[in-house]
Amino acid sequence: MHTMYMNNIVKDEHQSHGRFCELDDDYEHADDSAEYIIENVLMEKPSHGISKSFEDLSNLYNSFYDSHCNCVGTTENCRDYQTCYHGGCYSTFAGDSNTTELILNKQRNVKDLLYECNGQCSCSLNFCTNRRVQLGPRKKLKIVKATRLSNQFALTTEQCIPEGGFICEYAGEVLTESEALNRNVRNRDRKLKNYLICLNEYPTSHGSTTSQGIQTFIDAGIKSNIGRYLNHSCDPNCEILSVRIDGPVPKLAIFARKDIFAGEELCFDYGDVKSKLSDMQQCLCGTSKCRKYF
Repeated sequence: MHTMYMNNIVKDEHQSHGRFCELDDDYEHADDSAEYIIENVLMEKPSHGISKSFEDLSNLYNSFYDSHCNCVGTTENCRDYQTCYHGGCYSTFAGDSNTTELILNKQRNVKDLLYECNGQCSCSLNFCTNRRVQLGPRKKLKIVKATRLSNQFALTTEQCIPEGGFICEYAGEVLTESEALNRNVRNRDRKLKNYLICLNEYPTSHGSTTSQGIQTFIDAGIKSNIGRYLNHSCDPNCEILSVRIDGPVPKLAIFARKDIFAGEELCFDYGDVKSKLSDMQQCLCGTSKCRKYF
């Protein structure tokens, strides 16, 4: 059982006090090749010593947002982006057995970045309708042997997941670009499995994409959570979205991009790959949209 306690500081003009939210993540790795972690951690030290880029990343990783919402009272306040500084990320879905959960708000602008309410917000931690990723992975996920990939694991669900439902983070070490490139070469030369992800975010201005983007490098090879067990598919049932909570370094949050039935293997598209043919791997996803290589 992995338990993390998050200090939720509530501040206003008259008071300042701390509350604690218990986050339980009872998943374990299927093998001992990696250390299980609950959320992203900063790389301990670059392969070639401390650099300016590492210092910049460390400062970014350890910084916190000053922005917060002042929502109090009804739990509906944080649901509306027009009344809440962070609101509008999620809507409520009523599932089977009278259960409800927060899912992605279909009415939101898909180009908008996702910001959950954070530890500086005045809203209730237990009742806020704009907090989902920070509460941890969904239950009833299971690590199994992959059906199409030999000697590989896969992640499945034991219950249906609605479109827009949160599954888990893709958690690992936050790397500098140079460290990510070094590890990529090392993995290739040593024929190791590669769990590196580069998230590219491009801000939009007046409907057009600008050239200035943000890159986040996450390696789930050494330290990771259950997110590492989602395999690739050219027609995936999941997608990765960046979600920011307390600081500028995003969480790579995995959501269902369609309704998922119990027993299905969870997968996402590894994205456009631009590399030499010798570096590509044959894709075995078996879908009608298979690109043959990734």
